[in-house]
Amino acid sequence: MTRKDNNHSHQHVQLFRLRRLQWGVGSHLCTTTIVFALYLLGLLPVAPAIIFACSSVLLNVLFYLMIRSGFNEHFNDPSLTGLQIVCALLPAVFVMYFITNAQARTVFLLIATGTMVFGMFSLRRRAIRNVGWTILASYLALLLALQVGAPERIDWRVEVVVMFAYASVIYLVSYLGGKLVNMRSRLKAQNKQLERMASLDPLTDLPNRRALMQTFQRATHQADRRDKDHESLSIGLLDIDNFKQINDSFGHDIGDAVLKKLSAKLRRTLRQEDFIGRFGGEEFLVLLPETALEAAEATGQRLCEATRQAVIEELPVSYSLSVSIGVTEYRPGEKIEATIKRADRALYEAKAGGRNRVIAANHLLPESGQVV
Repeated sequence: MTRKDNNHSHQHVQLFRLRRLQWGVGSHLCTTTIVFALYLLGLLPVAPAIIFACSSVLLNVLFYLMIRSGFNEHFNDPSLTGLQIVCALLPAVFVMYFITNAQARTVFLLIATGTMVFGMFSLRRRAIRNVGWTILASYLALLLALQVGAPERIDWRVEVVVMFAYASVIYLVSYLGGKLVNMRSRLKAQNKQLERMASLDPLTDLPNRRALMQTFQRATHQADRRDKDHESLSIGLLDIDNFKQINDSFGHDIGDAVLKKLSAKLRRTLRQEDFIGRFGGEEFLVLLPETALEAAEATGQRLCEATRQAVIEELPVSYSLSVSIGVTEYRPGEKIEATIKRADRALYEAKAGGRNRVIAANHLLPESGQVV
């Protein structure tokens, strides 16, 4: 269960990265429009404009394939934000060399500033600053190239002011970007903590009833899709025997210790893909993916044995702790409440039959009430 949830989360993150790549595509389209506008105004030859457009298309296709194939996961920054910004810079520097008007050349610095702002949403302060210095260094290299090839197109008095102003912008954007990243990190941590509080039982540190029902619902959807492959899903409803007697005889603090330590023991007994949570009071619900009824019954027997062998220091050595379990198999298409109700009836039969046992529900199991 956990592995499948992680895979689903990873796919969601990759889809988000693809959507964010669309923003980069939009930025390239805007820049390409400006490039061809410069051509139409007679400020840029047609060949550099075509080369710029083709390189932009190739770069975006390359980044799309990297994310789509998962190759981006090999990078320290899987979003490839910094790499996208730097790669977008190279065609821009190439075009700027051929622009005949110095004022038109500074337009690309404004566009580069926009890409830095884009990076604020995912890059850390140092990374944003490094991107900015890379842009400034590229612009300086461009000016040096123009000094050699076309010195008449440079006014160093103006260019020095431009670079100084852009250095100030780099500092400001990196500072604000760092603040933004820190705020996002704190917000993410707070949201994660709130989500944890909303989905975990504070005593046992197991998923609570809300998280159980959500996970069970997802598991049934998967089971319904895979029904043609005959992959079963079973559940077990587990209840600690005579738990009220433990509370009455030894105190609620001892009862809490029993719940906490036994829940940890049960979790260790299950497979990694199984899912157990506190269903309410002294009841636990166990989800067993890809498990038929017979195998679920065997799992229940292991849980019973693990409970009998559990060492609870707070209880007297002579006290024999046990659980009763009702197991059933999910029937494709039915509501999860019906599955749980069937497991609850099997649990009733286990209680009525003397406790400390596992009962597997079947189609003929009669309706029953609760045993206290």
